[in-house]
Amino acid sequence: MKFRVSFIENLIEISNEYIRCIEIENKDYFYRFIYLLNNYNEDILNEDELLLMDKIDFKLVTDYFNLNINDKKILNAINKYIKENINEENYNKLLKDYQKLYKSFALSLNDIDIPLEINEDINIENIIKLMNPKIKVEKNLLKNIFTLIDIFKELNIYNLLILVNIKQYLTIDELQELYKYAIYNKLSILLIDNKTYGITQKYEKKIIIDDNLDEFVI
Repeated sequence: MKFRVSFIENLIEISNEYIRCIEIENKDYFYRFIYLLNNYNEDILNEDELLLMDKIDFKLVTDYFNLNINDKKILNAINKYIKENINEENYNKLLKDYQKLYKSFALSLNDIDIPLEINEDINIENIIKLMNPKIKVEKNLLKNIFTLIDIFKELNIYNLLILVNIKQYLTIDELQELYKYAIYNKLSILLIDNKTYGITQKYEKKIIIDDNLDEFVI
């Protein structure tokens, strides 16, 4: 997949066969780039500054201490996946159990002197809503990123994961694990950092923008 940013000279090409890294020393350019991507993620597209040459549906991660694995898009996809993969026998059993729960709850309201009504619909959507399934978040950052990759692959959502300043939090060995796992699962990853990290590591292809706005492709 490819896209162009108006204030970056080089075309940005991303593949699931390697890891694209963009290291931007210039603070203004770094902020503008992340701001532009964040706006796109919020359905605010500035076509004068961001030109998409392929369909890109990405998750942008900037906060690793409040990592939002359970965003709305992921939860909706999980609920849909659950609904489509419950077999008929379990489906019927769930409906019967939910009906019993509804009757018990309705009966318990008889002694409350307030005119209440509850939803009588008995369906799988209501059961899923009641159970509120979510992805478990670990205390280990690398495991959480692996989980994101697994989710994207299994649920077929997002075709690009953008990680901002991830190199501040992972060792070189952990980065190599991440690179290999992403490539093995054929998920495209873009790393954007606000400092340079020297020579390219295995699996990396870099664009470096220094503080003077000179660009280097290595």
